[in-house]
Amino acid sequence: SQGNTLEVSRGASLVVAANDSTDKSKAGADYVCDGTSDQVEIQAAIDALPSGVRGTVVLLEGNYEISDSITVAYGLTLQGLGRYSTVINLAAGSDVDMINNPASHIQYVTIKDLQLYGNKANQSSGNGIAFETNQVNSLIVYNCLIQHQKENALYFSGSSYNMYIDHCLIRVCDEDGVKAITSANGIYVTYNVIESCANAVDISGGTIHRVNYNAFEGQSSQNIRLTPANYSEVIGNYCNAGTSFLYANGLSPIVRDNQIFDTTSYA
Repeated sequence: SQGNTLEVSRGASLVVAANDSTDKSKAGADYVCDGTSDQVEIQAAIDALPSGVRGTVVLLEGNYEISDSITVAYGLTLQGLGRYSTVINLAAGSDVDMINNPASHIQYVTIKDLQLYGNKANQSSGNGIAFETNQVNSLIVYNCLIQHQKENALYFSGSSYNMYIDHCLIRVCDEDGVKAITSANGIYVTYNVIESCANAVDISGGTIHRVNYNAFEGQSSQNIRLTPANYSEVIGNYCNAGTSFLYANGLSPIVRDNQIFDTTSYA
């Protein structure tokens, strides 16, 4: 990969460097951003991948400023070099979702190892990652830092299944950490830290969800809302503060081994 910080296969991979990436990184990149409206170069890399096959766009170390949404595609892995190394910032007054896909169906998308900074003090709307589609299938959000969003860190609506939010740090959002208004089956929220949001996790609709082994700190409202909680699990979470730990209704939820401090156990 001609000296990039991250070695990648050129077969179905493209590399994007930030305006403040190292000269070595820029020399080996397929696209180099200029620090303004960097979604243009990122989107060009995504759109250049072969249609209908799985591919990867790697964002090298540095700060990327976007003024419009990054639209992901079928089979895409959007990968940074770590959530403190690859930082995507939303420019003031953009008022958009940082990553989205408005299509009716999207599947096999992975977003990992990067940071989304929403600059909420200078926005009137916008989520970190938003999929407002009829169906999302097999989405993975892994090892991301999603913070300072004007609305939610992650927002889903429609009929979806097999969605994994894992090992992320989510903090300081005006609305929720993870919000789903959906008939989804299988939203898995595991091993995350969610702090200083309204609700940490709010899933309305669907069945067989897992909210396990997370740490919740300093929510202004409830930590977990599952309505209904049919055949879902809430296991091994740590919770400090918020108006309640869990609000749930429905059939046969499994709730055990949670540590709850400075809040009402259940609403």
